[in-house]
Amino acid sequence: MNITPRIMNLSQKQLTQVSLNAAKGRNICADYAKFTSGPVSYENLDKVFKAWVEDKSTTKASNEEIASGIGCLFGELLKAEFCFGWQMIEDPYGCELALVDENTGSVVYPVNSVWKRIEPKSDTTPFFQPMHDSIKQHLDSLK
Repeated sequence: MNITPRIMNLSQKQLTQVSLNAAKGRNICADYAKFTSGPVSYENLDKVFKAWVEDKSTTKASNEEIASGIGCLFGELLKAEFCFGWQMIEDPYGCELALVDENTGSVVYPVNSVWKRIEPKSDTTPFFQPMHDSIKQHLDSLK
């Protein structure tokens, strides 16, 4: 079985959806603003995610809204800081939205990383800031 992933550019429609999802992520952050301080940051994403997990209201954002919204917002922060571009990666297991650094071949799956914190049981351990730090360390080591 060939496990070489296929990397595809996003269509304009897909890029628009990423932007819309990131905007939803910003709205979710605004909903939980009392748990954060200052602008959207990796640390504040951790605080928002924790507040969302602990929110027992029936009107809170769905798992899908959190994964796609906060995941795309996380991705946009990474894209702005590093040399990543949005791509779609397809392998025998499926097709996944990813950030790819064409210079190093490094790949990050921001939406999937949020899903892994939601299912099967929500984990409130901070992960946005540590994941950012790990990515930065990895990219710095390739210079």
